[in-house]
Amino acid sequence: FLGSGDHDIPMRDGSRKPVGTLKRISSVSGGSITSAMLALKWSELSVDSPGLIARFVEHVAEPIRKFSNVPVAGMDKKGAWHLLLDIFLPGSINDHVVAAFEKHLYGKATLQDLPDNPRFVINASNLLALVEN
Repeated sequence: FLGSGDHDIPMRDGSRKPVGTLKRISSVSGGSITSAMLALKWSELSVDSPGLIARFVEHVAEPIRKFSNVPVAGMDKKGAWHLLLDIFLPGSINDHVVAAFEKHLYGKATLQDLPDNPRFVINASNLLALVEN
């Protein structure tokens, strides 16, 4: 369904129903980590060319899999050490989390680096803001 052409889906009765062309990808919370990576690598995926799955694994899935092993929030000894450093070193914990995302996934990418088509809608929430108010 990532290709630029019109798509259809099989129905239970054996017919096919047109669903159109992919125009928007929307994500929320942790799914936005994957969606942002997909958006940043969109041009490298060449979605209409053979071999899409291998390129998706290389450019999107593998970096996220590797990042999932990066200790950011103290779940093991190394992560606990990083969490302590984040607390005591200059900058906020959020600054250190941002640095981990920059180092391991996104580099210095900004929203302007996302493709115009399809449109990526990356939703996020900050529940901490609710607690602080």
